[in-house]
Amino acid sequence: MSKLKTAVVFLLCSAAASALRGQMSLSLSPVHLEFTLAAGNSEERTLTVGNDSPDDIRVRARVTAWIPGPAGPDIPAAEDASLSSKDWLGVIAGDFRIPARQSLDIPVIAAVPQGAEPGQYPAVIAVQSVSDEDGEGLHLQGSLTALAVITVGKPRDDETSEEISVERRDGQAFLVLRRKNSGRFFAPTAGGFILWDEQGKKAWETEFSDNPVPPLSEGIYRIPLAAGLAGGRYEAECVLYRLTGKKTSLKKAVFIE
Repeated sequence: MSKLKTAVVFLLCSAAASALRGQMSLSLSPVHLEFTLAAGNSEERTLTVGNDSPDDIRVRARVTAWIPGPAGPDIPAAEDASLSSKDWLGVIAGDFRIPARQSLDIPVIAAVPQGAEPGQYPAVIAVQSVSDEDGEGLHLQGSLTALAVITVGKPRDDETSEEISVERRDGQAFLVLRRKNSGRFFAPTAGGFILWDEQGKKAWETEFSDNPVPPLSEGIYRIPLAAGLAGGRYEAECVLYRLTGKKTSLKKAVFIE
């Protein structure tokens, strides 16, 4: 799997892979659908919904927009949710009944319109269970989701900018990396921080796992510093891996209290 695909899967595969528990047990596979298509092309994939319950279950499938989470200490903050494949994905509408201990295949069709710009376009496919308890119509009981990403064209490595700073919260010092992604592809954010003391010696080092910045968004990453680190002036170096596998280094003088 490419670094780009790994980055996207890491970010987007927060979907439930197994189960609504209680009176029913559903599973959904796969939880991530990735399409690589040129403008004007289409492709069909399949989602499999399993019913591990002793009773039949009714489900409904639909496509919704995917929007990054709200701004927070370590959560990418969306500025523009326009890169969505919601209108490019189709599932068969209506309700489906899955017999006990059986599964159902639901076709998913991705169709990229002519003239679509290069980029990565996410959407959510939700499979909801429904019931008609007491004869009063449908009642939603739960939902499983899969993330679909349509990739059009090739990404570029030069569409991000970074800043380093130091913050202190509740007595804890943090190195803060802010990444602005002005591109239309998910920007992988894997790498690490190094602190160099005034004698040029390595005083502290850490790595952080990949947490991609969505297209047209800003990511804020706070890395806690070691409690025993002496106060003073340092040079903070942030090493980042790019989509092509190359490493880049960003340095800034910082003061740690």
